[in-house]
Amino acid sequence: MKPSLLIVDDEPSILLMMERVLTNREYNVQCCKSAENAISILTQQDFDLVLIDLYLEGSMDGFGLMSWLNDNKPYLTKIVLSGTTKIQDVVNAVHQGAYDFILKPIDSWDMFTHQINRAIEHKKVKEHNEQLLAEIQKKNIELENRLAELELAYQLVQAQTEVFHQDLRRAERIQRALLPKTVPQHQRISSAVYFNPLNRIGGDLIDILSLDEEHIGIYIADTSGHGIGSALVTTFLKYAFQPKCFDTCEERKIISPKDLLLDLNEKLVQGPFGYEMFMSLCYAVIDLPNKTIEICNAGHPSILWRHQQDNRVEVIRVPAPALGIVSRAKFTSMTFSWEWGDTFLFYTDGMVNLQDNQGKKFTQQNLIQILEQDTENPQEMLIKLDGELQYWTKQKSQKDDMTLIWLTLKGQNSPKLVYFPREETPSFNVNISTRGVLYAIQTDTCYIKIIGTGTWREAYGLNDFLQKLKEEQNNITRWVFDFSECAQLESTFFGVLHQLCYLSEKETYPQIALQNIGRPLLKEFSELGLADILVHFLFEPEPLPSELKPIAIPTTQKRMVDFILNAHELLISADPHNAPRFEQLINLLKEEKQK
Repeated sequence: MKPSLLIVDDEPSILLMMERVLTNREYNVQCCKSAENAISILTQQDFDLVLIDLYLEGSMDGFGLMSWLNDNKPYLTKIVLSGTTKIQDVVNAVHQGAYDFILKPIDSWDMFTHQINRAIEHKKVKEHNEQLLAEIQKKNIELENRLAELELAYQLVQAQTEVFHQDLRRAERIQRALLPKTVPQHQRISSAVYFNPLNRIGGDLIDILSLDEEHIGIYIADTSGHGIGSALVTTFLKYAFQPKCFDTCEERKIISPKDLLLDLNEKLVQGPFGYEMFMSLCYAVIDLPNKTIEICNAGHPSILWRHQQDNRVEVIRVPAPALGIVSRAKFTSMTFSWEWGDTFLFYTDGMVNLQDNQGKKFTQQNLIQILEQDTENPQEMLIKLDGELQYWTKQKSQKDDMTLIWLTLKGQNSPKLVYFPREETPSFNVNISTRGVLYAIQTDTCYIKIIGTGTWREAYGLNDFLQKLKEEQNNITRWVFDFSECAQLESTFFGVLHQLCYLSEKETYPQIALQNIGRPLLKEFSELGLADILVHFLFEPEPLPSELKPIAIPTTQKRMVDFILNAHELLISADPHNAPRFEQLINLLKEEKQK
């Protein structure tokens, strides 16, 4: 496409010559003799370049035309034509935005054409740069929006992660509650336990049982895998493990280890876990008066037995398949005689499968070496073992749950069963302040602050307040909710927030913004499927006005049942997965409504 030029000059001969030369050189040329004619033409069309003589006939000179162009078409490129060499004219022309200054008469048409080409090229480069700048600005906006989305996604992931960790902590407390807390017959035996799951919860389980005044049962189990699935199987084992049964005289008798494991095996094989979930287990019954121990081992690591008399460590192997693999498997019990002061170590394979970055391993032989140093005090020995194992756990060489029972046939002062590594007891400080809703109006924004717990009463009062505010003050276009001092929200409040955010999408409704949402609330938003609410989240919170007033709760609550019912139906419409959670409440509200 040919470049288009408009030439404004009041000398006919110069106009004619420039038109002829430039037309021959492939330009679309249009000419006029006055600024007024030029304005008339320019209001109809645009040009790539305007050449303007400074001193024109008529009421407007070239400077006036340039001023008009700056006001109306500032994007057009301008070249000044002049027969004068006054410095002030050049300065004024440059101030008016002239790209170049050409003296008349034209001495070289080639140079003249070169100056025009350079001006047009400058225009193209300028337009290209402006286009690139616009694209960069667009990309920046897209990037900012994407970053905001990623930040929101991060907040949601953080909330979901917090939910998972809370559930994991609950599961950990539940699993640890399954572990024994005391040593039965502690006047005659002593014990301590090393219990270190790989992932807070695991698939190892132990128990030390008082079967009667003369017998103690001990078992240690290791389910396949580790983590939540394995931990659930240990819960099943805790309640399926029944070491006694009723005999014909309606008295409970002790079941032999081999018969007990046979029964457990059938329960696992025929149970809901499937063949992919199995466990190794070692069960021993200690007869205190007769000083014997009967052992049945189902695919579990060997027991280490230190004889107090000669400090000899014996490895007890009782081969049998793991539980839950083969139906009607055969199990064998073996009975050994012990002496007071002897020590037995029961452990899972995670204890002897450690390896550091240099290939050094912690094996059964390491346990034997520590056992040979036995002081007949299990707690002292586990302090020593724990110190030894810290090297390996810090090397991140732990690949499985690690559990060990150190049992010595010698009494201890306290019945308490001590566990290693020592647990750090977490402190939970929950501060829920007095509940209430405060507000303040500043220009076109109503700031709302929720304090403490937002119950259905606060939700009802807030909804009533905002409806009246919308009707009475049309100048309020934004509602900003602040949760910096909010401890928790009840489900009705979440339903109201969901409705308000939905209505804010309408043009006639104030815009909603949420700020200072803590992790517990983010978790609740996520659990209820209200991720769309977080679109209104302000990543840079706005400061609240200094004076906030409380929102009054209406004394008449005739519509309360309808209000709570509607809030929970909105939560179900937001996420159908909420239906089972609120089904009973909704049914009760509907029954109350019919009365």
